Formats: sequence, structure tokens, C-alpha cells
Amino acid sequence: MQQHIIHSLEIGPMQNLVHIVEDAASSKAAVFDPAWEAHTIFEFLDKKNLHLDKILLTHSHYDHLNAMADLLAAEPVPVYMSQEEYEFYGEKIPTINLIKNKDVITVGQTGILSLFTPGHTPGGMSYLIDKDLICGDTLFVYGCGTCSLDGGDAQTMYESLTFLKSYIAGDVVIYPAHAYSVLNASNWQEQLQANPFLMLDNEKDFVRFRLDIHDNVRKYPMGPVSGEQLRSWMKL
Repeated sequence: MQQHIIHSLEIGPMQNLVHIVEDAASSKAAVFDPAWEAHTIFEFLDKKNLHLDKILLTHSHYDHLNAMADLLAAEPVPVYMSQEEYEFYGEKIPTINLIKNKDVITVGQTGILSLFTPGHTPGGMSYLIDKDLICGDTLFVYGCGTCSLDGGDAQTMYESLTFLKSYIAGDVVIYPAHAYSVLNASNWQEQLQANPFLMLDNEKDFVRFRLDIHDNVRKYPMGPVSGEQLRSWMKL
């Protein structure tokens, strides 16, 4: 029997993907990055007969937690965020649980491994659930999060993606926090072959592409990139 099921809801004006991890054995659910419409999230949980058990945050930008207060008002469940991100966020969350790299959070019988992946913000977290990776704005399908906003750092993003490349197996499926690509989910092997940010293996080139080139040469929704195309962009 499948131990967990991932449900993804596209919500709000910024194409947010709110992921809900269902523990099949207990009908408990964890909501990741609750955004924009708490009622839509609750309606989905009710429809599936799921009980909200935990809220997990990949990072603290407004568009990834602006429905959290309404969820907590109805169900004051534990909220999980990295220590670094909580300090960056700067607001109090009454039910906060501060986590670090490779902590394990359980929802029913489902284990969720936290992976520290800063770069888009100072304390970004990704979450590995068996062969599924919920990666927030650290990684998009065929892209990655901007490093130009407050708290972002391109060198740190390069280090985080290098860490993921050393840690994640090819059959893992990634689930980003925005529907910015031609697909809302993709396997890791495909990303290694066609995501320019994973194809670049030099920090200097990565930083230049992220900060100076990417936004001038790519259009949304993002699709796969060939090695030849990436090499041509790097010559600009």
C-alpha cells in the first residue's frame, strides 16, 4: 500500500502550488506553504476526509504563508520552519517548531526529511518524502528561484543545488511551489539533463547566469533547455 499521496493545488495570483501530503494509513495531512485561500485548502481536506496535522514551510515569503493564520485559527497545529528562516521572517508563530538539516518530521506513518537549501532566502528548506521532494522556490521544473530578492544569495543557491545533486537520486520527483513551467512536477534525472541551473557546474557561471542572463533569455512557462542552448546563452 502506498504510504503517502501528494495532492497539489494551484492557488492565487502568483501560480502558487500548495502541496498536501496525505498519510494513507491515518488520513492525517501536512500542508506545505499554505497560500492565498485557506478555505480552498480546508474544502479539499474535507472532500478527502483528511485531518490537518502539521504545516511545513519551505520559506517565509508572503505568498507562501499568507493563508497560514486562517488555518491556525481553525486548527492550531505545529508549524515547521528552519531556525535561520524564522529569524529572517521576524514574526511570531505561536506553534513554531524550529528544524535543521536532516531532521525527520512524522505525519502518521509518513516520515518527512528536512533538507537545508538556502539561497532564495537565508533559511530555505526542502522536504524529502521517500522519492518525492517538495522544494519550494529553491528549484522549479527547468528553473530555480530568484536570488535577487531580500535575503537571496546566488552563491548560496549554487551550494544548495550542488548539495541536492549529491544527495538526490534520479527517480525522485520534484514538486516546486509555483506553476512556472510546462510541467508542475518532474523527475530528478530529467532535471539534471534539461534544467540549466543543474547543468551548470561552475559557481561563477551559475551566479552570472542567475543574476545577469536568465531573466533576459527565458520565457514562461519554462521548458527544457539543451546543452547547446545553454552554451549559447553563456556567450552573451
